[in-house]
Amino acid sequence: MKIKKVNLNFDIEPFKMPLGFKGGYISGAWQSLVCAETESNYGVGMETQSVLWSDAGVFTSHSEAGGNSIMFAVTEYAAKLLQGREIDNPISAQESILDEVHSYAQKITGRNNLRRTFTLNALVALDNALWVLYAKETGKKDFYSMIPSAYKGPLKYKHPLVACIPLMSYGVPLEDIGKAINEGFFTLKIKIGSDPDKDGDLEKMLKWDMDRIKSIHARF
Repeated sequence: MKIKKVNLNFDIEPFKMPLGFKGGYISGAWQSLVCAETESNYGVGMETQSVLWSDAGVFTSHSEAGGNSIMFAVTEYAAKLLQGREIDNPISAQESILDEVHSYAQKITGRNNLRRTFTLNALVALDNALWVLYAKETGKKDFYSMIPSAYKGPLKYKHPLVACIPLMSYGVPLEDIGKAINEGFFTLKIKIGSDPDKDGDLEKMLKWDMDRIKSIHARF
């Protein structure tokens, strides 16, 4: 299938309170969208950008908006590379551009040691769009039918139940943790690694984490 046109946009989803993890805080999530078109079909894909998760070095070197803007620029670069190209399937399409896109990401972040996860995160929306487009172009009607045969085996099993584990980041007050427990959640994901004075002092970080865990156990 030939990619005739690509288009991109993003929306910023603000959080109720800053989400703390990996020693940093984010105030919202950038949701990137990519639309890829052939002559007769189109596919839309979405991703949640996470600069802090994918490469904390990029996050600390830029403002929150700056880091997200860079990741979105990488997404746009990748999409433009595929515009006008003939591709067989989403897997081979991504493989054909990954190295070039990662080199571009290294260049605009100024980081030769950029984690590959940063580039892969930037490619998610494009990948999703290509799979939707591929399904339409090949007449696939459901998710399982479009999975290549080499990967179908491990994906046959279906879980009858899915666990829900609330995330309790640095800023979540004890009252909210207690509310979750009272609602029946018996397993919680307590984030550690807070950097209380934003100076990278590991001893301070460890003490903060220890005090946090102690306060939770003492209260509940």
